[in-house]
Amino acid sequence: MPSHRVLAALSSAAASTLLLGACSVSTSTTGAEPAAVAPEKQLTIGFVNGNTIEFHTCLQKSMQARAKSAGVDLLIAQSAMDPAKELSNIDDMIAKRVDAIIVQTVNIDALEGA
Repeated sequence: MPSHRVLAALSSAAASTLLLGACSVSTSTTGAEPAAVAPEKQLTIGFVNGNTIEFHTCLQKSMQARAKSAGVDLLIAQSAMDPAKELSNIDDMIAKRVDAIIVQTVNIDALEGA
């Protein structure tokens, strides 16, 4: 099983990739819509958002639009810049057995102890 540090790095990389088009709700640079998920394989992604400032809100809206166009369920939790709440939100996503978790972290150092 990968270490928590590796998982945190992967989550940060995934969020960074999404950030490149965060304020755009365009679903593709080629103009093609993403393929929808097959009904028998419904995916659920958890998004733990660290704050509610404009940048974070923009990222969240973009993720919601992309998830909707791809037929993916997106569960969102707000951490309100509270590292303890962030860890609780991550634990909640794990308990809900989401397929993947993307964390726009409050503080990467706060995740190390988890």
